[in-house]
Amino acid sequence: MTRSRTWLIAGFAALLLAAGCGSDSGGGSSDGGPETVKIGTVRGSSADAAVFIAIEKGFFKKQGLDVQLEQFNTGAQFVAPLGSGQLDVGSGGISAGLMNAVAGGVGIKMVAAKSQVGSPSYTSLLVSSKHVDGGRYKDFSDLKGMTVAIPALGIPPHYELSLFLEKGGLGVDDVRIEQIGFADMVPALENGSVDAAIAIEPSATLAERSGGAKKVAGTEEIFPDEQSAAIMFGDRFAEERPEVAQKVMNAYLEGVKYYLGALEDSKLTGPQGEEIAQILTKYTSVKDPKLFMDIPLHTVPPDIKLNPELIQREVDFWRAQELIKSDFNVTEAIDTSFADKAVQQLGPAE
Repeated sequence: MTRSRTWLIAGFAALLLAAGCGSDSGGGSSDGGPETVKIGTVRGSSADAAVFIAIEKGFFKKQGLDVQLEQFNTGAQFVAPLGSGQLDVGSGGISAGLMNAVAGGVGIKMVAAKSQVGSPSYTSLLVSSKHVDGGRYKDFSDLKGMTVAIPALGIPPHYELSLFLEKGGLGVDDVRIEQIGFADMVPALENGSVDAAIAIEPSATLAERSGGAKKVAGTEEIFPDEQSAAIMFGDRFAEERPEVAQKVMNAYLEGVKYYLGALEDSKLTGPQGEEIAQILTKYTSVKDPKLFMDIPLHTVPPDIKLNPELIQREVDFWRAQELIKSDFNVTEAIDTSFADKAVQQLGPAE
């Protein structure tokens, strides 16, 4: 058994243990004051733009909600507290670990789309400038034998890498996969410790600007409309506080509308684009709003609806890689009722 697969199994066991030992997050208001809602996000992720906007523009407050934002280093870290009721809402990536947790009985549902690939995509295949300029890399088939960086196995970049390799007649066994964080990919490409990477923005643009790598393809070329992240509700939150859960979804949809109103060709060049860039600098490690104006960002479906068929493609790949053991159907992890009601009440984004 490989180290990565051992880690996945051990991590899954820890999730189940934590989910069974958690306490209620509370948050109910008995005096008519704001309802407290705990929302977990991945630290520094610009894909949480709609959540940040809903906070800064008062959309949650308008719904009578007091949001307590809790940031985690990875989406996997908030799966256990979300399932146990210590956290109400999660905003993070779709992964094999999440699917294993749901299949194992952890009470979580994906309730709305958070990020989707647009054109140009916020995710790119980067290849070392040395290889591109020197002729070592000409097309996808030249990835054979290279060391390619992705943040982890069992997440969307893992599947995206497999699709790029497939276009070159290759499989994941034809490359050496190095698991490193997005931020660390830039120096790794510069110093030659990796040859290529699946990177998100702004890491992809920063790697190009440093001269260490070149974007050779965007994810829209191999998986257009890919949905890589979702808004998630803990089952306890959705079942015990359904009216509050609906208010969260309504505020989130308002944030999505505001965000999409600024997005043109995947960039913040529309109305209120500069304002949103400023908001992102408050919640991420990027402090230059101009960078957020320059790079392609994620989009969101106007009806904030998850597409099970698209997500199932990734689940099937992860199962083939033995990262998901059960015969899992992604519909088991999806509840669109809150998103449907929000769109019915407020209309889709335009």
